[in-house]
Amino acid sequence: MSRLPTDLSSKLDLALKRANMSKGRLASEARVDKSLVGRWARGLVVPSEHNLAIVTEILARKFPGFDLASWQMPMDAFAVSIGGLIPLAPPQDPLATLPTGPGHFLARALAESAATMGREGQNCLGVYLGFRHGISMGGRLICDLYIIWRESGALCFRQYGISFAHIGPVCVLRSQVYLMGEDIDVIHGIFFAILNGVLGGRAVRMDGLLLTVSGNHRLNTPSSTAMVMQRIADLPPGDGCPDKALLDRLIRRVRTQVADDAFRSLIAPEILAAISVPAGVDRAAGSGEHTLRVPAERSLSRNEIECDEPAARYVKRLREIFIAEDAALLPMAPLAGAPGLAL
Repeated sequence: MSRLPTDLSSKLDLALKRANMSKGRLASEARVDKSLVGRWARGLVVPSEHNLAIVTEILARKFPGFDLASWQMPMDAFAVSIGGLIPLAPPQDPLATLPTGPGHFLARALAESAATMGREGQNCLGVYLGFRHGISMGGRLICDLYIIWRESGALCFRQYGISFAHIGPVCVLRSQVYLMGEDIDVIHGIFFAILNGVLGGRAVRMDGLLLTVSGNHRLNTPSSTAMVMQRIADLPPGDGCPDKALLDRLIRRVRTQVADDAFRSLIAPEILAAISVPAGVDRAAGSGEHTLRVPAERSLSRNEIECDEPAARYVKRLREIFIAEDAALLPMAPLAGAPGLAL
């Protein structure tokens, strides 16, 4: 056997993530100790020829054409050979050059999410309507405009509301999507959203919680409300946020619709039910959790493959209202896995 490449541990870790296979499962199928697989993935030891052949055979069931020669490929080519576009993590540890200490937690969290972002971040790119109840607005139904785009390898978002706007980074960790933004107009205004992400394919819907302060100074109350983000458009190819003039036209349409008495009728019944849940989640035993959260078993988060015909018709209706003459600038390709549902 040829000499093992120095980046074999990174390739093994990448392959396991792309195969959605845990180290424990690989250990079970290869009939070795789980701790040994962990040492392989961290580069502390290298697999024997026998064990590497077994691991290769297991991965070949996930990746057609995968063989022992695959380990010798350059990292970029290796990533492509197992169905990826880019490596899930850079060759060097991105945390190694970051300062430690509690004051740098955000930078470290974003760096730690790099692997997940390579696999799942592209699923989030697009233009969304965010449906929720207004915080400190008497329960008024609200619609925000969200744009998630890629900028120099990182994910960013903009949120335009009825009376405020935020911008900031997007962090993807453990299939959850975190939006962390600062108010564009108000000093020290901060916005957070935590969403249930999707695996495989573009996100059609993502639900979760919005967290902020219900006002523009520190004496107001921290507040949270359920929200659902509904995709209405893809982004043009390449990095960067759409043209500001285009976004201004979109948010004007959003504000016009929210001001209309018939706005409630534009919110799909399942979305309206999801954003109207009270605090506390009922359990089968009759007890409740005194936490505002979105139960995983009732999540509306869906990717394009899971999109059914009613959901596709709903997206088409929203596009006709909100995208209008800008459709050519914000195309939405036919939904993969859903034949005949071209939008």
